[in-house]
Amino acid sequence: MDEFQVADLADDIIEIYYWLKIDDLKLCFKFAKVGRFGVIYRIDGPTVLGWLETYSNHRLNSAEEFSYMQHASTKNETRVENVEQVYKEFEKRKFQGR
Repeated sequence: MDEFQVADLADDIIEIYYWLKIDDLKLCFKFAKVGRFGVIYRIDGPTVLGWLETYSNHRLNSAEEFSYMQHASTKNETRVENVEQVYKEFEKRKFQGR
C-alpha cells in the first residue's frame, strides 16, 4: 500500500469503526498478525476492513453474552458476589474460538 492508500484506509477506519478504541485496533491487528483471521496473503484496504469487521462482530457478541449473563444472574435472584470474578469469566470467554 502506498501512502495515499494508507491515508484513505485510515479515513475509512475512523468513519466506519468510530466507536472502537485504540486498544481495540491494537488487539485486532495483533490477532491478524498471529493468524487469528487466517493466513495473510496481502495487506490492502478490504483485507484490513475485513479483520475489523470480524473483530467488531466478535467483540459485540462477547459483550452481548456478558450482558445476558448479568441479566440471567439477576433474573434468577442469584447475586454476583464478586465483580472481579465475573470479569475474569468474561475474559476467559472473550475471543475463544467457536
